[in-house]
Amino acid sequence: MDRASLRAAIKKASEWDPDSTAYDVELNEKINDAYRQVWDSYPWAFSQKTVEMPVHRDRLPARFTSTLDGSGNAGGLTPTTTTAHGTKMTAGYNVFTLDDVGQALEIDGREYEIAEVQSPTVAYTRERYQGASGLKTDWAIRPRDYWLPQDCLEVLGVWFDDLPHPSETHLGSPPGIPQGMASRLALERDETTTKSPSVWQPGPTLAIPKPPETPTAANATTGALPNGTYYLGFAYEVMGAWGPVSASVTHTLTGSNDEIDLTIAKSEVGHPKRIFWGELQSDNEMVWYAAQTTTSSENWDYLVGFDSSTIALAALFNDKYQGTRHQGYDPMVRSIQFWPRLDGTDTKTAITAGAHGWSDLQERSFHLRYRYRPPRLDHDNDVLHGPPGLARAVLDQVVGDLLASPRLANTDMAKVHFAKVERQLELLRGRYVKDYDVSIKRGNRWSDRPTRIILGNLTVS
Repeated sequence: MDRASLRAAIKKASEWDPDSTAYDVELNEKINDAYRQVWDSYPWAFSQKTVEMPVHRDRLPARFTSTLDGSGNAGGLTPTTTTAHGTKMTAGYNVFTLDDVGQALEIDGREYEIAEVQSPTVAYTRERYQGASGLKTDWAIRPRDYWLPQDCLEVLGVWFDDLPHPSETHLGSPPGIPQGMASRLALERDETTTKSPSVWQPGPTLAIPKPPETPTAANATTGALPNGTYYLGFAYEVMGAWGPVSASVTHTLTGSNDEIDLTIAKSEVGHPKRIFWGELQSDNEMVWYAAQTTTSSENWDYLVGFDSSTIALAALFNDKYQGTRHQGYDPMVRSIQFWPRLDGTDTKTAITAGAHGWSDLQERSFHLRYRYRPPRLDHDNDVLHGPPGLARAVLDQVVGDLLASPRLANTDMAKVHFAKVERQLELLRGRYVKDYDVSIKRGNRWSDRPTRIILGNLTVS
């Protein structure tokens, strides 16, 4: 059931249908609140997913083959300008990625936190550089945090499916039990191993703020945008997660003007900034889409750092079916850490040099199983995740809330609908809540989670 159908059914069941856009907006918020309440009420089987995540490699000078720094010394970094927000690190080739923000840059045995990645060749450290000036060849980027998908509510399991090292025999689950099931039940075992064990535990959790700045817009004539009215804003992007969109600017293109030059003021936050354009709906609600302004893989021209920047929006490409819409998730990004820290090349063999500037080594990966939160219903065509019974529970929850409100004050009928919610949840529990997700205590909440031991492709408590 989509949002528009659900809203119509609520109006019919509550027998309250004022001809008011404001009431439709109010109902949309009540639908999203009830949707989240029902979704979070139990560890539903349909609210769980498993994804594969790469083990990050350390980036060391020895793993780079480029000598484009001009000195003939492969892998050199040069600390240059020290500013109020750290020290600028410059490389002569593509070293840095956006995922490096928050990770450790080690130079001459001292670690610095990477505060901003301005381009593939320029990054800023949060701390002032303490060493001697000049080209540095003793450096490494050592990833410590594995940032989780933004829709992750809680981690249910982490395990490896690597091929064993030649000196090892197979590690895994007891005979006859699939590894995914063994991970859920914490039954996996260690047959024999020569690897050093690792543990995983919760890492930092970051809240992504709403930008305080409002962008400004000006006309230009060298683009390909059609005439019309555009709603533009931006959001901080942290480890691939999007925060709330800033206050928007409305700009109209007429005549020969076919480009918008968008300016974002100087910021005290070094996170990359993602540009969004808005689609104003009939109920005056805004749906935001990421502005695809370039075909380059990193889109550096509209991801900027601390300083004031003007971005030329010559064209806005968007595919609504490729996940480019702002999904309205909580503005939080969570992480896990491994100890000892993993290097993604520790059991693999180097192959031919790749296109990234370092020897392209086969990377290890791990599986992450977690409970997820679905995106908000921000568009009338958005459909609820989950089985049909979930939509029925959401409908009755909203109708009950409306009937219990002072506006309608029909508490007797509100109780009827709340009872329907409980009956529907009981039916869903019987079908979609597994005993081991309720009775087995793995400490899988962020506040009380114990460490978890990982041996090769093995996860045990």
